[in-house]
Amino acid sequence: MPGLATALAMFSLSLARHRRFQKVLALRKRGVQIITDRYPQAEMAGAFDGPGLSWTRRGSRLVEKLAAQERMLYMKMASYRPTVVIRLNVDVDTALTRKTDHKREMLEKKLAVVPTLQFNGAPIIDVDATRPYADVFETVLAILQRYGLKA
Repeated sequence: MPGLATALAMFSLSLARHRRFQKVLALRKRGVQIITDRYPQAEMAGAFDGPGLSWTRRGSRLVEKLAAQERMLYMKMASYRPTVVIRLNVDVDTALTRKTDHKREMLEKKLAVVPTLQFNGAPIIDVDATRPYADVFETVLAILQRYGLKA
C-alpha cells in the first residue's frame, strides 16, 4: 500500500475519472453515441484503467478505507456494460515501437492482463493491430457498423 499522500493523490484521480464517467453517462442517456479508447474496469487493481489502490493489501486504516471506496467507485462504473469492446492487440515489440517511453516489463504485463478483462460481459472483438493502420481502421469501422454505431 502506498503512503497516505500518494493514496490521496491516486484517490483524487479516481474521483475525477468518476466525475467524467458520470458526464459520459448523462450524454449517453441523451442519445449521444460514445466511442472511447479507455473503459473503467474493477477486475484488477493497480493499473489497466482500474483502481490504482489495491484493496487486497494491508496498510494504514485510512489508506485501506480509501482503497475500499475507490474499488466501489470502479465497481459502479464497470457495472455499465459497453455496447462492444474492440481490443486492439499487438505484440510487445510492436508496442515498444509505438510507446517508446514505456518499459518492456510494463508492456508485457499489460499485454498479459488486458485479454483477461471481461468488461461486464460485453462483446469483445479482438483486432490484430500489428497490421497497417488503414486495414485496422477499416476493420474497426466495420465492427462499429455491425453494432449500429457510427464513427
